[in-house]
Amino acid sequence: GVISRDPSVKSTKSERDLEFLTKQQKELILHAFDSVKPKGGKLCYCTCSVLVEENEAVVDYLLNHREGAKCIEPPFDPRFDATLRKGITRYGKHIFNPQVQNSRRIYPHDLNMDGFFLALIDVLPHEAQSTNDNQFTRKGKRTFTKKLGGYNKKWFIL
Repeated sequence: GVISRDPSVKSTKSERDLEFLTKQQKELILHAFDSVKPKGGKLCYCTCSVLVEENEAVVDYLLNHREGAKCIEPPFDPRFDATLRKGITRYGKHIFNPQVQNSRRIYPHDLNMDGFFLALIDVLPHEAQSTNDNQFTRKGKRTFTKKLGGYNKKWFIL
């Protein structure tokens, strides 16, 4: 999202960097969802990126790995919402959950600003969800990892 101010971003990031970042973002969105889940509420996932791998793919990952997650349309003024683009549901060979289209994108050339992505996730309270939360549930004591700025990644099979 900051390429207009720092063009070196295009040439200094590798495919490996992107893989690391997307894995980290998937871990972070699962942790954020799990922190909201006990009481329910809303989770806003945003990036200053236009890469599908960092945006729709991460939201799709959440929708596929957590029961009780629903990507909903943000309650924007219709005039403002008309200036935004809906989330991408097909990218290369990937077909994402149809709910992903409820996310919003801003392209730099549309609004003369940095690229941006926003997804609003409705989180059902824990009591309303099934007790079977698949293989991504916590398996041990929570530990904090400084490398990723979150809980120990041993919990997840990413």
